[in-house]
Amino acid sequence: MPNISTYFRLRARQTNLDFVDIVLEDDNLLFIDPRLIESSTRPGDRQMKNSLATFFGNFMSAIVTGNRNRVLALLGGIQEPKETRLGYGDANSNGRSAGNKLKEDLVDAIMANPVMARNIITNLSNIPFFVPNIGIDRMSDITTKVIKRQLITFTQRQCILHGIPTVPVLQTGIFNHGTVQWTQGNENLPVFNDGGVDKPIIFVPKHLVCRSTDASSGFNSFFRFARNYILDNGPARFYRGVPRNGKGNTIKKKDFDATLGPKKDELTKWVLSQPQIIGDHWNQSIGNVRPLSDAEIGTIVY
Repeated sequence: MPNISTYFRLRARQTNLDFVDIVLEDDNLLFIDPRLIESSTRPGDRQMKNSLATFFGNFMSAIVTGNRNRVLALLGGIQEPKETRLGYGDANSNGRSAGNKLKEDLVDAIMANPVMARNIITNLSNIPFFVPNIGIDRMSDITTKVIKRQLITFTQRQCILHGIPTVPVLQTGIFNHGTVQWTQGNENLPVFNDGGVDKPIIFVPKHLVCRSTDASSGFNSFFRFARNYILDNGPARFYRGVPRNGKGNTIKKKDFDATLGPKKDELTKWVLSQPQIIGDHWNQSIGNVRPLSDAEIGTIVY
């Protein structure tokens, strides 16, 4: 199956490309990680950061004020971004990134979560820590659509750089961070012919992607941080009745964990009690968020 580099006969492979050299006829199990944008210091990522910040600010404002229609409108442009070929794809997602039913369920889950309603979270990437059924795939889809304008511009510049032909293609669900509205229009994009059908491609900067295991590691890191924080500083009600089998009459982490319910539910309770956990974890962990190497990306796309 062809990659971008082989389909367009580029004299380059992943090491020499700024974008992910995706397989064009299949899904690539990579995801855009909003943490990599939120923590980026690259000048070229500034507009992406601005788009994420604008979307997040308006999104949280609508949640805090209980404006369900506005939340639905902001999620109105969130369909699965097929042009990037990233993520699980239809076969595994069952179209879960699109459709009115999904949006209704997503809005209900988000607005019912007290951490969201109290405006405690600080970044878009915090949402999967608390809301059930939101993981790296959905966050990647949301992030992709919010920064779609910048991804299109990046794609066009890369096509000029590498001499890749483009054609006008209608694109919907483009977030305008100036008007905070979803727009559409014809965009010059590369296409590949798949079974007689020309399908548009949007390139993704390689320094913005992660694997599903990286996202799981990030969630588990936050859970461990929050658990340790509660054991050291939290109210006694969180560990009342837990046996003290450790040295010096302390609680062992495994004994504490054995008393817990679903992790996202526990995180919600802890953060409501100790909201500083989110900021403290961000300050401690953000330096560990790093882009994948070319070799790591290569194991997925080649």
